[in-house]
Amino acid sequence: MPRFLLGLFVFALAVYAVSDVIASTDQRRNNTPKFMWIIITLFIPIVGPLIWIVFSNMTRNVRPQSNIPPAQYSRRAKPMNGGPTAPDDDPDFLWKLAAEQRRKEAERKARTEEDTSKDEDSEDESDGDSSKR
Repeated sequence: MPRFLLGLFVFALAVYAVSDVIASTDQRRNNTPKFMWIIITLFIPIVGPLIWIVFSNMTRNVRPQSNIPPAQYSRRAKPMNGGPTAPDDDPDFLWKLAAEQRRKEAERKARTEEDTSKDEDSEDESDGDSSKR
């Protein structure tokens, strides 16, 4: 029975590691070909899958290289998995939303001022017409 459980554990570990390699990105694999990691995880029992798990977890926490200075990483709230942030946590989105609201408010004020000036002009014209008759 213990041999069976050990064999089952080795098989499950290999299946997990291979499926994780297949789903991984180039950055997570450090641009190493998938087939190489699959061969390592399948042909080196126990140690191969453990090497993959340790290696992939080490590269998962590395920041992507970009032109943004490290100080700007701390200003933006990014989730741990590297996916998009929620809109209410993204300062850029909130700034754009506030700018859009300010622009709409300015347009609304301009329209109301325009409408009131047109109403005053039409009242002046109607008063002038009645006095001419």
